Amino acid sequence: MKNTVSAIKNFLSRHRGAPKLILCLIALITVSIAADTFEKDRALRIDYSFNGATTQSRLTTQVLRDLDEDVHAYVIVSAGSPDQTIVSLLERYSAVTKRFTWSQESLARDPMLLTRFDGLLTDENVSSDCVVLYCAATGRARVYHEEDFPVYEYSTETGYYMITGYNYDKPFAEGILYVTQDEPITVKLLTGHNEMSGDSISVLKELLESRNYAVEALDLKSGGLADGDILMILCPQYDLTEKEYETILNYLKNGNGMVFITDYLDSQELPYFSALQAEFGISPMRGMVIAFEEQRDAYYSDLPAYLMPRYSDADLTEPLITAGKTRLIMPGSRALKVTGSDLIQSQPVIISGHAYVRDYTSSAPDSAEKQPDDEEGYFALAARSLRLWSVGTVSRGVFIGNSLMFTDGWLTANTDSDTLMLRVLEYISGSAPIQLDIASKTSVRRSLDYVSPVLPVLLTLIPAAAVALTAAAVLIRRKKR
Repeated sequence: MKNTVSAIKNFLSRHRGAPKLILCLIALITVSIAADTFEKDRALRIDYSFNGATTQSRLTTQVLRDLDEDVHAYVIVSAGSPDQTIVSLLERYSAVTKRFTWSQESLARDPMLLTRFDGLLTDENVSSDCVVLYCAATGRARVYHEEDFPVYEYSTETGYYMITGYNYDKPFAEGILYVTQDEPITVKLLTGHNEMSGDSISVLKELLESRNYAVEALDLKSGGLADGDILMILCPQYDLTEKEYETILNYLKNGNGMVFITDYLDSQELPYFSALQAEFGISPMRGMVIAFEEQRDAYYSDLPAYLMPRYSDADLTEPLITAGKTRLIMPGSRALKVTGSDLIQSQPVIISGHAYVRDYTSSAPDSAEKQPDDEEGYFALAARSLRLWSVGTVSRGVFIGNSLMFTDGWLTANTDSDTLMLRVLEYISGSAPIQLDIASKTSVRRSLDYVSPVLPVLLTLIPAAAVALTAAAVLIRRKKR
């Protein structure tokens, strides 16, 4: 023991600066650890990306500060490392509030991980390489994959939609709002009458879910309608039963609304569905609406059956007209007769150009050419209706004579039909969909631009001038020696 103490004294006497050096190293390590912890806790790391992709917007910051429920983000990877842009963004989110947390999960280390999400209230697939936002208090989740973040814009040069940027912040912020909502607006899709379903409506479902509507199938035999839901009927082929008709009617009399979409090939022999539409002053016509060939601005390309209609001046369409979201293409449309009464205020909202209605599927000849008895004029292709019931309640209904505009991927990508559908649901529910105005980040670094060549020339000459000055200084010194 004495030898050890003596050795330490000898070392300190020979190296008098060692204690100071050790204390300095300890202080530096402590400061470094503290700074790193503080940086992560406050998300102070500078966003060096040229487009600021890892910095959240002010709107997102406010959403996070207003959280009253805990939200956890699972970053699931099958192999390798996750997208660092997403990781950096989630780190900044968690620094704003302790109610938001995130973790990285690996399927390679935990193959049973996906079973955790079997009971989540989401229709999207939870698979490898995705992000799951989950709120335990509400039991709702939102799932994100790689394809959810690119932003597309239409290129007039190529005729295609091109990726112009990425937006991670907007989908995550809207998802946080959705999973923490007490009661999100639910769209009930009627089933049991050979309505459109499955893959045929995948585009429509994706649109609704991306705007944070809850989408559920409705079987009137096993479940009912709740007040506040939006009933959507998509081209039924079989009729309602009397009991089902009464169930829907009672639901509407409580002040609820519905969207009814029908195609020109749908059967006319559906008495209860026809009665349901008649309650709102709507009667679908037989046949397909076809524009006259000379009406070049009323149809798309060289296809007179691909109508390009106009909006009427109505309360439903006013926001769309103001925003310039009026481009529609409606292939194979069905015309609607619109009537009103003291209890029904109905109005056409989409109107064709000069056209005729050809029922070539059930009346000879089997041709799309106009026949002498075919009705012609300007037809309502969609209508909105306010129905006043004897009990004092008011229901809103929107009726559209074309399903393809909402279920075809090309049409929804190249026209404003998706905006129309969101406006229809907002009109019926009285509540706007969750949609935050958060700008996307450009995906292309802007090239350097200059007005005068002086600056580039100077930048080119600076290195050469620095070398020349250094050489001159060295030579002058040697000369003086």
